[in-house]
Parts: sequence; C-alpha cells; structure tokens
Amino acid sequence: MTTRGDVVAVLDGLTLDLGGGETAVVVAYERVPDSLQAFNSWPVWVSTIWRTACVEESSWQVLVTLPGGVPDAWSANGDAIMTPIRNELSKVGGVMRCEPVAIPSGDPSTTVPALAFTLVT
Repeated sequence: MTTRGDVVAVLDGLTLDLGGGETAVVVAYERVPDSLQAFNSWPVWVSTIWRTACVEESSWQVLVTLPGGVPDAWSANGDAIMTPIRNELSKVGGVMRCEPVAIPSGDPSTTVPALAFTLVT
C-alpha cells in the first residue's frame, strides 16, 4: 500500500468524541476533496530525504478540517480530536507535530479551519 492509502485506511470512518455527547466521523481522501466539509482528511506530500541509496524518509502533512463558524474552531474541536488522530496516524509513521491552519477555500477571503499533522514515514 502507499502512504496515501495507509492514511486513508486508518482515518476513514474514525469516530471522534467531541465531548458533551457529540461525535463526528472522519471522511478521508487520498487527495484534497472537491468540496471541503468538517472532518474531511487527506495527506499532502511535503518532502523526501534519501538517507542512503536504499533508505528514504518522507514527510507528509495530514490535514483534518474542522467546523467553520465557530469563534475558535481549533480549541472548540481541535483539542478533542488531536490525540485520537495522532494515535491512528502513529500506525502509519511518526507524528512529529500538530498545528492549527486555515485552508483557503474558493474566495481568497474564505478559509476553513483545520489541524495539520506532520507525519514522517
């Protein structure tokens, strides 16, 4: 399988506990979906380093969108999903960091809140 496929395999269908009895289900894609919805996820290749002629290390950014329209989407939902997402991605490679990002969507003034996980395989 590929890293893209592995990321989709561990994240697609993952049920997240948002607290207060609310849950969300991750829908994972191998590439950015045509339309961004809350809790969509996809990997983006960042770089590859050849450690030796036979050993390579690739870095990926795995994006997970959050619901928009919330004053602080990153703390409202990001805090609750950070660890479960990291736990699943750890099955694919080393998760080095997680950070809040805003993904441009259509109109340059419109963004979608998301978490970006750095994954090394």
